Amino acid sequence: EVAAARAKLEAILDHQAALHDAFATSAVALTVVDRTGQEAKGVGPSTNMFDYILPGMGVFFLMFAAAAAAGDLHRERAGGTLRRLLVAPLGSSDLLVGKWLFAMLNGLLQLVVLFAAGRLLFRMSLGPDPLALPLAAVATSAMLASLFLPLALLTANEKQMGTISTGVTLFMALVGGNFINVDQMPPVLQAAGRFTPNYWANRTFNDIVVHGRGAADILPRVAVLFGIAAVLLAVAVAIYRRRGGKAGLL
Repeated sequence: EVAAARAKLEAILDHQAALHDAFATSAVALTVVDRTGQEAKGVGPSTNMFDYILPGMGVFFLMFAAAAAAGDLHRERAGGTLRRLLVAPLGSSDLLVGKWLFAMLNGLLQLVVLFAAGRLLFRMSLGPDPLALPLAAVATSAMLASLFLPLALLTANEKQMGTISTGVTLFMALVGGNFINVDQMPPVLQAAGRFTPNYWANRTFNDIVVHGRGAADILPRVAVLFGIAAVLLAVAVAIYRRRGGKAGLL
């Protein structure tokens, strides 16, 4: 009985040691190399591959979320809630601004969760400047919140908008660097990507997370993002008023 108890105790200790070793394993970290197997230009040997992947994927999925938020106009029209909203004492453009604000806050929350999970699970870098990443996240959320509002006002129904917005999102993701790091794209695609809004978001996050740049360094790109957001929101308001304001939404 003593021998059996000792064997059982040793088995328990071995099991606990195995669990300790399993949970003590360091987080996944991948080194970026080129096609020849050499270290990629400008990338240190400790670079985490998730620094490249997560921001681009976050912007990509956030484009779908922004399209869905703008598509609420069609869903509320079909469900009858839009008519009740329009009889409320709102200003001429308050409804659109409210939709934009909701989409922006929703996108910002998604980015916060993404970066927090990336940091905790994959040790993704958040950059050396604590102000840079929040500034880029706010600018990106504002830009994407405006991106699909004009399309929501120009399309006839949710199905039509969903088809067009999906195609637009996939095209911009391919050209704008969501699937391939912007720095690794051919010069032609980098030049073409400058005409897509998501390119500027991807470039900004890449500067912070991969290259370790601070808030002062990314201010020009952040200004571009806020500029795109303002222009697209102004276009949406102009379309809204051109169609007759509240009456044109019904």
